[in-house]
Amino acid sequence: SFLHASKLKKTIPRTFSPRKFIKSGKNAQELLYASAVPLGLVAYMTYLGIKFQDPLYFLTSQSAFGQDRSTQSIVLLPQVIFRYLKILATTGGLTFASALFDLICTALAIGLLIYAIKKVKTPWLIFSFVSIILPTLTGTLASMPRYILVAFPIFIVLAAIKSTIIKLSIIAAFIITGAISLALFSQGYWVA
Repeated sequence: SFLHASKLKKTIPRTFSPRKFIKSGKNAQELLYASAVPLGLVAYMTYLGIKFQDPLYFLTSQSAFGQDRSTQSIVLLPQVIFRYLKILATTGGLTFASALFDLICTALAIGLLIYAIKKVKTPWLIFSFVSIILPTLTGTLASMPRYILVAFPIFIVLAAIKSTIIKLSIIAAFIITGAISLALFSQGYWVA
């Protein structure tokens, strides 16, 4: 640990100079690549502004899909969880099953990411937490299994499991829920 810290001190410059940063070819190239990241969003927002006179149409049109997504205000995760507990207490049938599935998937994903804190790189965890929390700000957990798929540190943690019984149990759970979801979807029920 001490040796690693002493090596790290040697690689960090004492003063940061923006001119030197920009003049060095590698850093300028990295800066150029980083600035290209939002170009897709900017281009899409420009298209929406021209076509629909609303650059944020991808956000404001969410309520038209009928999934009770809030576009006027941000709904925090504890409020969403309380809402889902209320749904579980007052409904039955497919509504109950869908709400339970979305809640369990979200809780497991967040739990696995918390477990992964010391096992994977911090930027990966930040990306994953944002990817999971951001959709919940609309007030619903609908489609959370789809959003969770981009949280790749979860797969790293699952791959590190040593117990064959636990691995086989996870595979069986994935196969069963996948088969049920496919059966419901092929019958015309929206399962996401």
